[in-house]
Amino acid sequence: MKAQLQERLHDIEQGKFRRDLYYRLNAFPIAVAPLRERPEDIPLPVRAIFRQYEKRMGKRIDHIPRQNMKKCSVYFLIPAMA
Repeated sequence: MKAQLQERLHDIEQGKFRRDLYYRLNAFPIAVAPLRERPEDIPLPVRAIFRQYEKRMGKRIDHIPRQNMKKCSVYFLIPAMA
């Protein structure tokens, strides 16, 4: 999140982002632990991603097998490449 705000400062300098909006967003910091520290929350974004694919494919996914959910969870537990 902090990196995104730094990018916004750069965008403000170039006139690509409104200065007043930046200060509104920056006035109320919200700290959220990364998913790798909250593995119990991983099924939520996985299901959301599957819902998007349901719409694209025009099909319904009723069940995500435990084995597949585990594979998806491993993806979210890998630290982001910097």
